[in-house]
Amino acid sequence: MLKSAIFGTAAVLGQSRTTVKEFEFGRISLGSGFQSVRGFELENDFITCTVLSYGVTFQKILVRDRTSIFDDILMGFDNIDDYLKNNDYVGGLLGRYANRIGGASFTLYGQTYNLNPTSWDTNHIHGGTFGFDKVVWAGNVLTNGVEFFHSSPDGDEGYPGKLDTIVTIRLDGHEIDVTYESRTDKPTHVNLSHHWFFNMNGHMNWGLVDDLKLIVPSEDYLETDEENIPTGRVLPVSRSPFDLREGHFLTQGLLESVPGGHGIDICYTFPKDGKLKQMAVLAAPYTGRLLELKSTNPGLQVYTANWVPDTVGKYNIPYGKHTAVALEPQFWPDSPNHPQFPSTLLLPGQYYKQQTKMAFYRI
Repeated sequence: MLKSAIFGTAAVLGQSRTTVKEFEFGRISLGSGFQSVRGFELENDFITCTVLSYGVTFQKILVRDRTSIFDDILMGFDNIDDYLKNNDYVGGLLGRYANRIGGASFTLYGQTYNLNPTSWDTNHIHGGTFGFDKVVWAGNVLTNGVEFFHSSPDGDEGYPGKLDTIVTIRLDGHEIDVTYESRTDKPTHVNLSHHWFFNMNGHMNWGLVDDLKLIVPSEDYLETDEENIPTGRVLPVSRSPFDLREGHFLTQGLLESVPGGHGIDICYTFPKDGKLKQMAVLAAPYTGRLLELKSTNPGLQVYTANWVPDTVGKYNIPYGKHTAVALEPQFWPDSPNHPQFPSTLLLPGQYYKQQTKMAFYRI
């Protein structure tokens, strides 16, 4: 495996029975009352993972280091109020369309659909002003996981068609498996992902990502304009700061060498073959934690928290610029406006299904 060539032999954490506990994480005011936000804690001997009904948000992921110490490697917050105030999609489900749709519009069968632009941008980003990350989903406990359901009505955020979506999260040994499934009653576009922010050093050693090593085994990436909208050109990573095929530490020198000097925020391309394939390996040699990310999606957005403001997160730990890296498996941004891109069109009678797996190792 590629991770073995770069980081040496990785120890598989093994198998273990999973338990699932449901609890109330907080409440959201609805004007006339309150709505409960449920938390679902999935736990085995190797991983503890909490997912919220609010936005199907991953609130924490605890894994062991090389000395068997558990620590939380995911950016997040301790209470629902901090999630409501945050605008960085921390840990949340991105939909109906992850990433950007340029000009907040697309044309489908001759009809133009105007989407809600994101509050701080003229483009449509991560589902609009009230995307899937801001919805309280219905949760159902499974034997080794949890499934969430939401029905997005016709016209929601400007999209055509009612979209019924189920997100299933399972914990199996050293892996977290996330499956996204959707159906529609009208032609529409769908592109679901999660906005996980990782720092494999954990909160006990949280800081800049300088000593994290990232592999992305992709040959190409999407060129973007000044608004981070794809131009339509697919460029080779060779001889660019985006070439992570051999693995690079995410040093300030590397991040500042990216055009604009802010850090990495691009979509890497992969084959649209529907197969589960390795998209990234992120490791912390200091603590010995390693994440291998696989997905059936044809793209991976890598974002080094370039615009994350200084804030206080879980365990009273400060977050800020370049203190985590987001790895977001997805279809390509702005695909509805680029017919040559892998299509995100979903028709009635068709079945949208994508899968992402996070596997954790010790090195």
